[in-house]
Amino acid sequence: YGPSTVNNYLTAFSAAYRAMSFFWSEEGIKEIPPNPVIYRYKLDNKRVRKLSPEERAKLYHAIRENPGLNLLVRLGLSTGGRLRELAGLTWDRVDLKKGWLKLIKTKTGHDRIVVVRGETLEYLRAWAKVRRIDVPWVFPGRFKNYTIYRKPFVRAVRDAGIDDFTFHDLRHSCASYLAENRVDTKRMMIQMGWTQEQTGQRYWHLREGVDLE
Repeated sequence: YGPSTVNNYLTAFSAAYRAMSFFWSEEGIKEIPPNPVIYRYKLDNKRVRKLSPEERAKLYHAIRENPGLNLLVRLGLSTGGRLRELAGLTWDRVDLKKGWLKLIKTKTGHDRIVVVRGETLEYLRAWAKVRRIDVPWVFPGRFKNYTIYRKPFVRAVRDAGIDDFTFHDLRHSCASYLAENRVDTKRMMIQMGWTQEQTGQRYWHLREGVDLE
């Protein structure tokens, strides 16, 4: 697991400890041990790791036999959706005709609609034809979660010979592609779910010669 994932586990553990501390206090227990979570990894929030065209082709080749992972990766690259956001999709929030998805419970706390076009939309439509009708999830997994895709993704990246690449880097790749194709600031912010323009500052230099006003 990477530092970000470990930090998530530590945060959850710390929250559970605080809840138990409250319970112990209510029970009159006086000697409550201090919270054991005293450290978290420092993350590089300025990281921008994108797939090159060659790496993208290799990754597509590595996931070609796993239709669900294939679609999940393509959606990550084309929409900028995070793993939890995409894996939590239900079919009632997908418009196959118009080509959009509604992502809920996002990191910012706001729902957002993202556009899906081209080959990725065709993959999504093909996936819909063989969907499971007993569950509402676009990506159904064991116990209604997405964990069945985590290890296959790591294996696919390894098999593709791609170094230092995580699922979240698909989001960085999407933002980079949008900037390189000179998508205007407002549209980029809507697609990526940014609430402040400065959040995308790391990508603006990819649009040299474009007026950002």
